[in-house]
Amino acid sequence: MRYRLLLYILLICGGGGLWSFAAAQDIVITTELTPSTIQIGEYAQIKMTIRTNDLDNTLLVIPQERQMGQAEMIAFEVTDTIPLQGTEVQLNALMTITSFAEGMAELPAFGVTVGGESYFSKPLYLKVTMPEVDTTQPLKYNPIKAPVSVSLRWWEYLLLVLMNPITWVVLGIIIVVLLILWYRHYKRTRPEPEVVVVPLTALETFDQRLAALRALPFDQQEEQIAYYDGLITALRSYLTEGLGLEIDELTARELAQLLQKAPYEVPQSALAQWVIHSEWVRFADTWAERAWQAEDATTIYEVVHQLASRKEGKSL
Repeated sequence: MRYRLLLYILLICGGGGLWSFAAAQDIVITTELTPSTIQIGEYAQIKMTIRTNDLDNTLLVIPQERQMGQAEMIAFEVTDTIPLQGTEVQLNALMTITSFAEGMAELPAFGVTVGGESYFSKPLYLKVTMPEVDTTQPLKYNPIKAPVSVSLRWWEYLLLVLMNPITWVVLGIIIVVLLILWYRHYKRTRPEPEVVVVPLTALETFDQRLAALRALPFDQQEEQIAYYDGLITALRSYLTEGLGLEIDELTARELAQLLQKAPYEVPQSALAQWVIHSEWVRFADTWAERAWQAEDATTIYEVVHQLASRKEGKSL
């Protein structure tokens, strides 16, 4: 009984090992370098063939750029997948490389990982030579062989264009020009803002004129005459525009007499001092005192505002 049990265990272990060995034998990776010798800057291609019976768990191990040594990877793509017998599948891949360093470049081994097991190809060697130069004509180089053509997708062309700094400079200039053109068009076509002009009332116009008269210089006789002429003109303007009176070149005394009558009934004493000062300065060649400017402006201001208040109360 014991011998039979030992025999079964040996058969199972042996069968498992044989199956694993057979499975391992189904993983094959081969590489081929064409051509093996190039001049600096030319392209070479590595053709990879991978056979596996477990495609879902097969991972291709591609050397990193820092592992390429003197060689540089230009492009890599899986060209096709070919079904073989049973679950066995053949993968074909193509890598384009170049080098700018003269000498023998050792390429790292390519490999695959299947179920935790790794399988690698043999290392490849790329010989890189300098272009031949005609020493009799040192400035004329022999033509370099045409590089292996690499087809790029549309987004790869777009990426190459966007990586160029000149592209962003041109785009910036175009955007600035478009903004300038848009702003000029906007200035030509935008509607003008409506300016609402509110006309001043007769009383507001009078107040503005009186404020300007208060700010006039009052030292010279010509300035004093101009000041009293301005007071008379401001009072006439209000009586014409505000009260609708038909007055024509009335003097200060005549205006005071008019305002003492009904319905205005301005007290005689309110304008008496202003009338005297105005006649002395304008007709008697008298120099006014500095205080007269403020006193007479205040007198006319109070009389006009009194008339305006009575007008609003409909008593005029």
